[in-house]
Amino acid sequence: MTISGEWMEDNGLVGVKSSCLHCPVTCGRDVEVEGKGRVKGPEYETLALMGSNLEIGDLKKVSEWNYHADDMGMDTISLGASLSFAMELHERGMLDVPLDFGDPAGVTEMILDIAHRRGLGDDLADGTRRMSEKHGGHDFAMHVKGLELSAYDPQNLKLKADIPVLQQNLACAINSMVLCIFTTYGMIPNAVHNMDPSSFTYKAISKALENSGPLMRKAMAIKGKPMLWFEKWLTYITGTTFSGGHLQEIGERIFNLERLYNLREGLSAADDTLPPRILNEPTFPGMTSGHPLDQLLPRYYKNRGWDANGVPTAKTLDRLQLHV
Repeated sequence: MTISGEWMEDNGLVGVKSSCLHCPVTCGRDVEVEGKGRVKGPEYETLALMGSNLEIGDLKKVSEWNYHADDMGMDTISLGASLSFAMELHERGMLDVPLDFGDPAGVTEMILDIAHRRGLGDDLADGTRRMSEKHGGHDFAMHVKGLELSAYDPQNLKLKADIPVLQQNLACAINSMVLCIFTTYGMIPNAVHNMDPSSFTYKAISKALENSGPLMRKAMAIKGKPMLWFEKWLTYITGTTFSGGHLQEIGERIFNLERLYNLREGLSAADDTLPPRILNEPTFPGMTSGHPLDQLLPRYYKNRGWDANGVPTAKTLDRLQLHV
């Protein structure tokens, strides 16, 4: 496909790769856009949401749309998802909009209309949830709590409920250090990155991870010496020892504060759901149903120290010293 990372590497990039100061990931890519010269190239989410998601495999067009989104301060995930929702509404005869899957015609103009809230662009600027409330299409509006989904299908992600808790806590802690989340996995040995997904070793490791949630939670709660690079970085910067256990506690406090804020603003357990298309429509070979969220969510609440309604318990808040 002519918008894949491999194809872009060989055919679309100009100049050398770039990065933030001293970062080994070097994720910066430049491309040429007609009339604009050399500009920042599209990243994975943009290629997926503005390309594959619209059934458009034209790197030049996706690069142009990415440039306009950057120039206008728009997120390409929500933008691409909103455009595709409008296309499906049109395909189903629910909205008269000059946009069709597989056809780049009209997309540039619509992006600019969204940015300036002109005509139908004013509707698309509100995102898929509000569009579905106005024009219909709730069953195929791809959003969670009004935020459009990124370029990952959660239907095939059914790990135990312990793993998301660990990952969310770690992400909160790392984000609070103002570090790029990409670097957390960017230093995994090449041997791991290059493993064959169909190999016995890969499958064995994946299965072990799927069933190691409780053990990992206990291990990550131990406050010992720093092991991973971001723990060492924080230790060296502050002069105070930080381990994975410390970061888990920091991240857990942040995540619970965010939950309390959302509850205060009116969100509830009823909002902790996925789009009907993901819950009810199987998309992978061998699947007979959608995502088993109803089975995983109660376990997730319990692991979080929240009650059945998704509210942090007094015991949890006291343990985390969150007296609000």
